[in-house]
Amino acid sequence: RSRLRRRVSEIGIRRAFGCTRGRIVGDILAENFVITLAGGLLGLLLCIGFGALLFDAIYSTGRWTHYAMPSTLSAGALFDWTLGAYALLFCFILNLISTGVPALRASRINPVEAINQKK
Repeated sequence: RSRLRRRVSEIGIRRAFGCTRGRIVGDILAENFVITLAGGLLGLLLCIGFGALLFDAIYSTGRWTHYAMPSTLSAGALFDWTLGAYALLFCFILNLISTGVPALRASRINPVEAINQKK
């Protein structure tokens, strides 16, 4: 919402040049979906990277380690793909709600008022 407040004059200019409300909302949602997807992929890569780096440190410490079988690293131990897909879907839904409502409100602003609005 705060990012949209800073972009109200841009939205007003786009409206003044004939851009429809639906196009403005669609562009804002698409931009935020790309940001969410990039953040989700970066988080996934960091999760897998730190999991691979810290696997031995986490599972080979303690006073019973000399009795334990040697631990091996598998992809299933690092990441559950169905849970990751649900988490990403949840992020997209939150993004839709947190961006869609302010984008709809911003698209309804009169173009002249939006352009003249002080930052």
